[in-house]
Amino acid sequence: MYKKFRLKNFKEEFLKEEKYKEYLQKGKNNYEKNKEEIKRKLENYLNYENELDGNKIIEEWFKDGEYDVFLSHSHQDEELAIAIAGILDEKFGLKVFIDSQVWGYVNDLLKDIDNKYCKKLKKENTYDYDKRNISTSHVHSMLNTAIAKMIDSCDNFFFLDSPSSLKYNSNIFQDLRDVTYSPYIKFEIEVSNYIRRKFPKNNNNNINFYLENVNNQPVISYQLLFEKFISLDYKTFSEISNSKPSEFLEEIYKLKEEI
Repeated sequence: MYKKFRLKNFKEEFLKEEKYKEYLQKGKNNYEKNKEEIKRKLENYLNYENELDGNKIIEEWFKDGEYDVFLSHSHQDEELAIAIAGILDEKFGLKVFIDSQVWGYVNDLLKDIDNKYCKKLKKENTYDYDKRNISTSHVHSMLNTAIAKMIDSCDNFFFLDSPSSLKYNSNIFQDLRDVTYSPYIKFEIEVSNYIRRKFPKNNNNNINFYLENVNNQPVISYQLLFEKFISLDYKTFSEISNSKPSEFLEEIYKLKEEI
């Protein structure tokens, strides 16, 4: 990873963009294509009888070097994230990894494993609690490892800052702004802070996105440290996006880091 960017005011401004729907459709086409490829890979893993190859799943889940940007975002901003991926592809030829295209099939993989290995004998639709905990730990551990490798392989990490991803009225962190209820966003931001920094490969860029879902669940808040992130509001993004495709990354790399 080379640079980290904090996208601001996109929810308010990008939605007003005249070609927003066009960029959204472009992003959706890529998104669905990637989802089908991931679905095919996950289905192949379920062909094992009694043992799953964890290393193979981690290695093949996301191929290193295929993406320029890792986009981290809230699940509630999924459509906006897809549209951002669309404009980055359409105008600059950047391939964006959106992790929400994976999480749904991760749950499918987990459900299939649980149906095969974790059901209680002679009790239909009833699962063994301890076995379920073990299977969940394995699947999420493999996913987190794959996500960390993806962040490392991408040149740029983009975090979509919005009221959905960050909470400004936390009961615990009342005096702090950068708080999230999403363990996924927390994980991705932390990984981006500790991952090695290296020069970009072939002028590529990487973004990191994360999803959250806290409905009907215990509310656990996390303070986030946006270390060495570059603030990129939509106005600045829009101005730079008028430059030549080959100059886009060069221009955003010139922006100063917040910390």
